Amino acid sequence: MDALLNLPQYIAAIGALGTSAFGLVDASKLIRGGPSNFGFGFIAGLVGRLFQASDSQGFKRSDLLETLRSNWINGVSLDDQISKAKALIKLMLDNDTVTALAGATGCNANQLKSVMDAMAQAQSLQGADMDTWGRFDLALTALLDEAYQRADQKYRNYAKGLACVVATGLALGGAWILHAGATEAKTMDASFWKLNDPDLWTGLITGLLATPLAPVAKDLSSALTAAMQVMQFKAR
Repeated sequence: MDALLNLPQYIAAIGALGTSAFGLVDASKLIRGGPSNFGFGFIAGLVGRLFQASDSQGFKRSDLLETLRSNWINGVSLDDQISKAKALIKLMLDNDTVTALAGATGCNANQLKSVMDAMAQAQSLQGADMDTWGRFDLALTALLDEAYQRADQKYRNYAKGLACVVATGLALGGAWILHAGATEAKTMDASFWKLNDPDLWTGLITGLLATPLAPVAKDLSSALTAAMQVMQFKAR
């Protein structure tokens, strides 16, 4: 019964462990961006498909990648990143890149070049040129959205995985301290790693639960506390 009454406190403690693990993972971004680099490969891969071996006469592909990577690591919102990437890619549309961009977006290269020439002369787009530009814009938006969504999914999954590993390590460390205190051991007791040792399973389960519980631990703990108070009131 005491364990049940203390359940909200247990959940809050596990959630705090998960929050700490997320904090440690986030702090690792100090080392060359850390986990923020996860997922950017999808974006870099799309840039490679759009420009292949070509390079713009003005804004270079390496400049584009560095700008996109800076925004990605800094955590700029996805919508803003997609908008900036699309604007920069359009800026790089010239005689060197038009063929690759047309091929990647499914547009006719000659029609896209006609659009590019009309825009270079500050002419308003009409008829087929306007249709080609609209198709190019829509296809480019779809490609960027796919790349950024997949990149974001990979980043979030890998960050959560790292946080789970960190939380499990911290929990096992705490369980070992409790185990060593109970057995008066000065070093890592081999019995701690036996599958029938309850301290090992306590640490392992706590670590695995910490990451998924972290975002909802406070609300869940408060709800359980309120529910138990109601049950105790009815039992009187």
